[in-house]
Amino acid sequence: MLAIALAVAAVFSYSSHDGGNGGEALSASAQGAQREAIDLHGHRKIEVSRPSGEIARSIEFDNELTGFGVADLVAMLLGYYSSGPWSLAIMSPDASPCPSICRITEPDSSIPDAESRNLVTDNSVENGMRLHGSMIAPNAGEIVFVSTTHEYCEPTVATADCSGSNVVELGTWPRFTTAELPTPLQLEAGHQVIVTVDLVFSIAP
Repeated sequence: MLAIALAVAAVFSYSSHDGGNGGEALSASAQGAQREAIDLHGHRKIEVSRPSGEIARSIEFDNELTGFGVADLVAMLLGYYSSGPWSLAIMSPDASPCPSICRITEPDSSIPDAESRNLVTDNSVENGMRLHGSMIAPNAGEIVFVSTTHEYCEPTVATADCSGSNVVELGTWPRFTTAELPTPLQLEAGHQVIVTVDLVFSIAP
């Protein structure tokens, strides 16, 4: 379970003045306001199957929201940008099964070097979203870290159009959630890696 440092207050005020500097400031009146914690439950499952289809290994673990992930949520709520295609990054500092970071992306992702573009995002989990995709390991190696990330566009671009040339170029996309596996997951060339990530929100008084 991940507790996000956000509070739902009963009274909010928005001002376009910041002491004459021309910026925008957001303030919340906390006096007398009822507050509730918003929890994000992050859970991942990785299955490794042999070319025959037999499951060789399976592991489940929790993931952590990064500092960028918190800022990302706030920025989306404020309408600073439109959210674009999601992707999964599979990493190992010493023995990556891919030439660099292994990436599983949505079909319309602008990331050019993805190992697979079959990532599906949906709301098949209650009060949240699920990311599910797979790839074939091109080389032997191991999985140590798994991260989620997404591309984004200017706020004038509709979410449905946030892909391709509309995406803001960041080079390396910041991580939304990330997790280190309890034990590195060993792979052989040709193994299929199936990854499922659930991000579920709940409100606790």
